[in-house]
Amino acid sequence: MNGPQLDAALRTAAFQAQRLVRTLSMPEADRDDLRQTIVLVVMGKARRFDDTKSSWPTFIALIARHAAADLARRTHRAPVLEPLDGAEYAIADPSAPDQDLRVDIRDAMARLPPALAHLIDLLAETGSVAAAQRKSALSPATFYRRMHDLRMQFLAAGLAPDEKNELSPR
Repeated sequence: MNGPQLDAALRTAAFQAQRLVRTLSMPEADRDDLRQTIVLVVMGKARRFDDTKSSWPTFIALIARHAAADLARRTHRAPVLEPLDGAEYAIADPSAPDQDLRVDIRDAMARLPPALAHLIDLLAETGSVAAAQRKSALSPATFYRRMHDLRMQFLAAGLAPDEKNELSPR
């Protein structure tokens, strides 16, 4: 990387780190660590850059965004709990609603910024993404960018869609 490329990588990493801190309500003290991690990922993948396929800013923006999403998933993944030796295994009633999942979803929704919370309300009101987009006053690009941000918020909270496209814990 030359000087301008490194400067662009540093600015992009700083932007993504600040975005993570803001959207995931992380401590400000973590911002520099996140920025450094993102810069290291970008530098590690810099050799893959091909100027015939994209520009440097586009390339590093994509790499930095993916690195930030990976960090968000790793940072906010639910801890794995293992039973103690000799512990009894409780058999869950499959017809009972998953209370932990409801709590996880409620907690994830409580941390959403107002713009994304409004998107949830639109989705609940209309019943489909396409109908919510038509009803919103947002441009399609802004609407779908917010949908992506909403998905990332749920992924960062340890929730992901299952094969039926319903949220489930990861």
